[in-house]
Amino acid sequence: MIEVLVTSLVIGVALLGLGALVASGFRYSHGADLLTQAVNQARDMADRMRANLEGVDAGYYAAVDGSETGSTNCYAPTEICTPAQLANADIYAWNAANDALPSGNGTVSCNVIGCPAGSVHTITVSWNDPGASGPEAKSYILTFTPLSSSY
Repeated sequence: MIEVLVTSLVIGVALLGLGALVASGFRYSHGADLLTQAVNQARDMADRMRANLEGVDAGYYAAVDGSETGSTNCYAPTEICTPAQLANADIYAWNAANDALPSGNGTVSCNVIGCPAGSVHTITVSWNDPGASGPEAKSYILTFTPLSSSY
């Protein structure tokens, strides 16, 4: 009878350990998913900037802090937008997508004073990762140089 009791205790402890392992796996999987979303968001903004080099050269993307509002619909097939309007629409859509992350925020900054054409830009996507020990502030930083429209 004692053997059955000890065996039940060992199996119970093993199942608790297995449950904890599965729970931590889910947490790490969710954290990896959030990082993937942040990487995709940063690369999305880089692609938007590469598609609007005139807007980059004019400095419309030089100081994005996530607080921008308003949008022009530049994505309809019949719309013709200026580089400023396209930059505004890009920033608005990007900020809206960043809101899908927990406490998500995105910034774009030019690394050179005056931001001349061909300057290095830094794109940062920040979020809170609900880790095992509580929310942890995380960020993904992408530094790149868009080609100038004058090249």
